[in-house]
Amino acid sequence: MIEFEQINDSRLWSLADYIVSVPLADLFSEAKENAARVDQVCMGSPLYLLEDHGEWLWLRTYYGYPGWIRSKDIIPCTQDETENLAMVLSSYGDVLREPHYDSPLIECLPASSFILLNGEKKEGWLEVQLLTGGSGWIRTDHIKQLSELTRPMAEDEKRKQIVDKALEFKGVQYRQGGRSLQGMDGSGLCSLVYLLSGSIIYRDAEFKYPFVPVSRDELKPADLIFYSGYVALYLGNNHVLHASGPLGGVGINSLDPKENDFLSLPSLTSYGTFFHPKVMIL
Repeated sequence: MIEFEQINDSRLWSLADYIVSVPLADLFSEAKENAARVDQVCMGSPLYLLEDHGEWLWLRTYYGYPGWIRSKDIIPCTQDETENLAMVLSSYGDVLREPHYDSPLIECLPASSFILLNGEKKEGWLEVQLLTGGSGWIRTDHIKQLSELTRPMAEDEKRKQIVDKALEFKGVQYRQGGRSLQGMDGSGLCSLVYLLSGSIIYRDAEFKYPFVPVSRDELKPADLIFYSGYVALYLGNNHVLHASGPLGGVGINSLDPKENDFLSLPSLTSYGTFFHPKVMIL
């Protein structure tokens, strides 16, 4: 299995078997409707076939997470380049038929959806093409081209970008297996905010590449703290942002049991950072 690190890696699509054809698709633990949701993927996301069972397919996402998906939620992937690809970065981005707000809605795309830029611009609007077919217009401030999203930047700037993006999700409700503004769990939150900053990390509470271990004293903003079956994003100043069932959603808590906003979390397993020479392009 190839471990992708940058979202503009053309192999994400050239090696993909399918892409998501609906705005938001659920991945399940088993090939049945009442199975547990384990993840969510947005329109245009590339997927890699593991097993084909007709109405259900066992697939792996581009960030390495496996799950069962309904065949009606995907189409074969024909995309093989990233030059004109862009990602929706706002909570939702409306694709309209014409470049004005009273135009008919074609599709409402959640954050981390992929679309193609057609090149035309009109007063704050960009003409785009859905990877599933059809074209329309979206506001320029809702999307960013992948080449721009992954531009080299200083480590402190990248860390701040991740933390700022993460704070935008404060207050989103908790949803097991969720990875969108409709609801999210802890690993869904952490993987999504890294993705919206141009980097791919594994979507799970498991400590895994591209993270490397650091000590508690070495923790910096945007590093992750791994617990038993749980993960949180370190904000600095002894506080974390996380998606918690007891909180009811995404919130901030202290790591200091003496503080009023302290929340007891599962057993600590490790501290990890993405910011090391093997993966960082500065």
